[in-house]
This record gives sequence, structure tokens and C-alpha cells, in this order.
Amino acid sequence: MNSNVGEIEQQLKHGDLSLFAEAFSRHRPRLWQIIHFRLSDQIRARVDADDVLQEVYLDADKRLSHYVEGNFPSLFLWLRLVTGQTLSRVHRRHL
Repeated sequence: MNSNVGEIEQQLKHGDLSLFAEAFSRHRPRLWQIIHFRLSDQIRARVDADDVLQEVYLDADKRLSHYVEGNFPSLFLWLRLVTGQTLSRVHRRHL
């Protein structure tokens, strides 16, 4: 892990929530790959991976206190959890 990413995560844990957008953007490519891989072919015609990624960002921003107060080993693992939950909701909504 890049030390700068680690510093940002530590600052988030200490309550500097203004850094969330920067931290999210660093994990964005990996999250996009997860979404692209797991998005159902039936849904791809209606929903783009970028749209789902935007929903992930909004969901994560609303629930950022869960990461700050929780005992997650890294921000990426927490974002991966939020991504899975958001994908499940998108699939339920469109299928």
C-alpha cells in the first residue's frame, strides 16, 4: 500500500472526513473492475459500471461513520463491502 494512501486512511479514522473523495478516487479503478466483472449481462443494457460506481460513492459517503467507528483493516476492504451491497441492490432493482 502506498504510504500516502495509508496517511489518508489514518486521517479519515481521526475524523478528517474531507479527505474521503481523494481516498475514494485512489481506489476507483479497482472498484470499477469489481463492478464491471460482477454486473449481470441483463443489467448492462440499462446500467453502466460508472453509474453503479457513482452509487457506491454516494452510499459510502452516507455511511462513512461506519468505517471511521469500525474495525476495518483498510478503506479498500470497506469500500469493497459497500460495492457488493450496492451491486446487490442494483440487481434487485433491475431484475
